[in-house]
This record gives sequence, C-alpha cells and structure tokens, in this order.
Amino acid sequence: MRSRVNSQTMAKDTATIRTLRRALATLGSEERLAAALNCSPLELVRWISGEKPAPGEIFIAALDIVANMGHHLPMAGSARRARV
Repeated sequence: MRSRVNSQTMAKDTATIRTLRRALATLGSEERLAAALNCSPLELVRWISGEKPAPGEIFIAALDIVANMGHHLPMAGSARRARV
C-alpha cells in the first residue's frame, strides 16, 4: 500500500514528527503503526504531516517502538485508552 504521507505534506520537522516517521519505517506501514499506537491511520497521517500535534503519550509510544526496533510493542494501546 502506498503511503498517504508525502514530502509536500511534511513541511514541519519536529522531534515528534521525526520519531513518528522512524516508527513508521520500523513497522513498515501506516496501518501497522496506527494499530500499535491504537489510533486511526488518518489520525496518524495528520500527526506525521504536522497538520495536528501528536499527544505526548503517542510520542513516547513511538519512541519505544523505535528503541525496540518494533520487536516489543509497549503500552501504546493502554496509554491511549488511559486518556479517555
């Protein structure tokens, strides 16, 4: 599947956006990363493009994915649910 994120939509370059991009590369698809972060792929694209800021717990979960190279998915889902 082709990524919905392109270079034109990635005008901003923050630590969160860079981390989300690296987590995306680590897991290989927007759908896998969205599932790991317990969010919709559309919401993920909005964060990666800088259209909307990602919540802090999403940044931390993405850091965990990158640090663990996708092998051990941390509490991303539970962190997201705890916010509700």
